[in-house]
Amino acid sequence: MLKRSVLFAILLLGGVFLVGSLFVATGEASAAYSENLLTVGTYGQEVTIVQEALTHLNYDTGGIDGIYGPNTANAVSVFQREHNLLVDGIAGPDTQWALFKQVTEIQKNLTYVGFDTKGVDGCFGPNTVKAVIAFQTANKLKADGIVGPETTAALQKAVAAKKALETQPVVYIVQKGDTLSDIALKYKTTVKAIMDANKLTSTIIKVGQRLVIPRADVQVPAPPPAPRTTPSRQSRYGELVPWSEAQKIFKVGMVATVTDLDSGLSYQVKRRGGSNHADCEPLTAADTAKMKQAYGGVWSWERHAILVTVAGRTLAASQNGMPHGSDAVANNDFVGMFCIHFLGSMTHGSNQWAPSAAHVDSAHQAMVRKAAGLSG
Repeated sequence: MLKRSVLFAILLLGGVFLVGSLFVATGEASAAYSENLLTVGTYGQEVTIVQEALTHLNYDTGGIDGIYGPNTANAVSVFQREHNLLVDGIAGPDTQWALFKQVTEIQKNLTYVGFDTKGVDGCFGPNTVKAVIAFQTANKLKADGIVGPETTAALQKAVAAKKALETQPVVYIVQKGDTLSDIALKYKTTVKAIMDANKLTSTIIKVGQRLVIPRADVQVPAPPPAPRTTPSRQSRYGELVPWSEAQKIFKVGMVATVTDLDSGLSYQVKRRGGSNHADCEPLTAADTAKMKQAYGGVWSWERHAILVTVAGRTLAASQNGMPHGSDAVANNDFVGMFCIHFLGSMTHGSNQWAPSAAHVDSAHQAMVRKAAGLSG
């Protein structure tokens, strides 16, 4: 309480406190992005995560203190400008998503070249910083944990070198007792691939013979996975994708399969339009019946966590179950449309079924997170 009081006092004295403008950014510490709009006056764990990412990506926030001040806003603006985002100094879903993707890529590359980040989670935490410093030290760079131009170039070079090495053939000297089958098994390739690469007409080989092993050639098929008694995480949950990207995947006019997370019922829907979120209708009368069944037989504004499968992707989303507005799909026993929300999408505004201004609906966002496996 004392620290909070001191913080309020500092903000008041600094002239940046406006009644109702200061709020705490809440959320899971492991979540590297959220639907919250982080701006000057915000403080909390989500701000810290953004500051950590920006700082270690070489954008100066003036320190990592969990308080979204002018320096953090300036750093966000620079990042937005360099990544073709709306430059407003506000770390909303799109900006946080771009940060997440960049940090994730760095974590993947570091791990790939042998510097373990202890996971790929999009958060530039202590383990990722240690991996960066270890990489910098090994490459005789300034070991500051910041992925600036020199470190970025060195990391890209290391990744390219390893990929090139992995695609080059291996020259193997035949040892006593070797067979082509043994060699193929050792290098995870096939006898035919080795014979083709060396223009062999027989499987007979001699001690001391040099064989080219085509590492990038035909590989031995992996054995089928053991039957699972429970579905994998990937099959149970969807990708957490911001609305700016989701609307490009689930385009107007496309048909998607919706799966209600709790009931497991699936039905097809068609996206009619919508700029703040996806306005949809069930595709057929049978789809309408299944959707209504998922709502217990009664149409409702209640939010449901859903998976939207379209264009080869399965996205985490939320929907309501109330027909409203105009009707466009014929013979589907559904008069009107319903809304599907994604990360950071907004409600309708200023109409008969949504009299309040357009806004990010917290109930929908909670269901989106549930559909991504981030709640409960």
